Amino acid sequence: MSKILIHKTPQEYLDLNRSFLMENELAGNLTLGIPLGLDNKNTENPEYRFVSVIDSNNNPVAASVNISPRMMISANQNSEETVRLIAEYFNNSDFPVTSIIGEKGIPEIFVKYFKGKKKWGRDLIVHTLTKTTDLKLSTGKLESASLDNLTTLSKFRYDFDVDTFGHSRSDKEEIIKETERDIKIKNLYVWKSGDGIVSMAKIMRTTDNTAIIGRVFTPEEFRGNGFGTSIVHSLSNEILKSGLPVCALFTDKMNLTSSKIYYNVGYRPAMEFTDVYF
Repeated sequence: MSKILIHKTPQEYLDLNRSFLMENELAGNLTLGIPLGLDNKNTENPEYRFVSVIDSNNNPVAASVNISPRMMISANQNSEETVRLIAEYFNNSDFPVTSIIGEKGIPEIFVKYFKGKKKWGRDLIVHTLTKTTDLKLSTGKLESASLDNLTTLSKFRYDFDVDTFGHSRSDKEEIIKETERDIKIKNLYVWKSGDGIVSMAKIMRTTDNTAIIGRVFTPEEFRGNGFGTSIVHSLSNEILKSGLPVCALFTDKMNLTSSKIYYNVGYRPAMEFTDVYF
């Protein structure tokens, strides 16, 4: 008989689920990587919700992370009962859930039992790389972002959301604070050409063997010059040089242009995720 657990802190959640999620590190990159990246893992935060489902032997079989109000979920593909338990918990909770993302097949089960009405969804491809291809890069160089770039990169971040979702999912003050934090913890990078910044990319999260690259954005006026390819290629190499053996990134399955760019860098499709909004 499966049982649901609600964890008080990220560390409590990690103590139970880390080995389970590492069984398929790529599939668990969100449900593992996000709590690993939190600053205060032993502190309870009312805006976060960490949920596990354990079997009769007290082994974890499903896990979800909610960072107000976005949900990340991991489970075995045949775990309809365990995912249903998570959906029913949130049906009876006042904790908001506006979207869910996870390995293809798992969010679909959640949607089946969740009372929220599906608004739209998209299929994502996760690509991985262990070695970059030989490419001639654009003029410029990769640099770690600095606070001098805060205004420019906050606008890049806002425009990235508009390009991806049709609107920004955060207000501008929140974006400025998030961008400032990313710069300070040194996971935000820029491609600098001449005197200006022409592209950005972020190390979204890391697990034991994998770093996820995201938020790759080049303003429209700089597109067509290979800056996006150059920043992803260079950042991927920096990650590999640091000792992590795998880089990964997500693309919208319908965005063939992005997939082609990353294929040229050396990325290959590895698995699919589903992203659903309520």
